[in-house]
Formats: sequence, C-alpha cells, structure tokens
Amino acid sequence: MAEWASLKMEPFYRAHQTTQKLPPIDAFFEKTFKGFNEISNTLDALKLTQLFISLAPPRSRRIQKPEYLKYHVSVHLQEVYILKERLNEYATKIMRAYSKSTRKSFAEARIKPLFGVIGESLELIVSTRSKHVHGTRYSDETIDDASMFSFVDKFGDSEDFKEASTLSYLVAKAKWEKITKGNIDAIIDLLDEYFDVIFEVITTNGLIEVPRMHE
Repeated sequence: MAEWASLKMEPFYRAHQTTQKLPPIDAFFEKTFKGFNEISNTLDALKLTQLFISLAPPRSRRIQKPEYLKYHVSVHLQEVYILKERLNEYATKIMRAYSKSTRKSFAEARIKPLFGVIGESLELIVSTRSKHVHGTRYSDETIDDASMFSFVDKFGDSEDFKEASTLSYLVAKAKWEKITKGNIDAIIDLLDEYFDVIFEVITTNGLIEVPRMHE
C-alpha cells in the first residue's frame, strides 16, 4: 500500500512544489487507500489503549487509578467495535468496486468468507462492549474491587485500606494488560489474513488491478 500510495501521490507532490494545477485523484486509489488508512489508524489506537493501561496514571489527586483503568478499558473495547465495522465496510467497498468488472466472481468468492472470519474473531470482544454501551462504562469484578478500596482509602479514616487499594488496582491492571495484549495479538493475526485476501483481489502478479468493466 505504501508503494502504491507513493506512486499515486508523487504527481501531487511535484505539482504542489511547482505551484501547478493539481491533477485529478484516482477514485479507486482514494477509496482503497482511505479505507486502509482508517483500519491502520484504528489498530494504532488499540495499541495506544494497551500502552495507557500498562502505564501508571498521571500523578493527580483528581485521577483515581481504578477510574483511569476503567476509562482506557472502555476505550479499548470501543476501538475493537470500530475496527469490526471498518473491516466489514472496507471489504464491502472493495467487493463492490469489482462488481461490474471482469474480476467480479473472483472478488466475491474471496471476500465474502471474510465477513464470517471477522465476526468469529471479534465476536467475544465486541459482545462484551455491546453489553455496556448503553449503560455505564465497562467494568468487571477486579476493577470494581479496586474502585471500592480506592474510595475507602481516599475518604476513610483508616490507613489499613491503602495497601488493599494498591494491590487491588495492580491485580486489575495486570489482568487488563494481559487481555489487551491478547486482543491485539489476535487482531494482528486477523488483519494479516484479511489483507492477504484483499491483496489477492486488488492485484495481479503483485501489481494493482484497477477494476475493468465488462465489454
């Protein structure tokens, strides 16, 4: 994709450098690259949520560690849902791009099974997110425990809860570090399989095959 984008964007760069009129953009390239970029950005966002979960929150009395963790877990689940929608949408757009071309049957045969692969791969994560999207942000028992001990530690009179607050947060944090890493590893495997198929559809002998209409 990077090589194709460089080839397509070079005329725009040269025209911009010489203040010439910009050439028209290739509609198929624009659609294909934009969708790819959206998926790539979503993967970057998922990796960012994993990073934030692994880091200690900013030192501020206004930020409670369990709430910081809960927020980034919720964002992580939301980004997985966005990824699912974008993968389905992109596969549909690519298939439709070839719907009137000589490669229609091949494109449909290769792309249609992807929708089942996407659903099976992301179903558990997305269903977890869907259960909470209309209510409060996602939580689970470990995060709830951490929130409870953090509250008592902050507003209670006893120092006994400080250790419990710290330990319960670390347990929840470790759990979600492992979960988000596992999710991203599985998603990367899915994307490898997904884009192998997309690459087969849009290329011939490694070169981009712009949809050609039936004569």
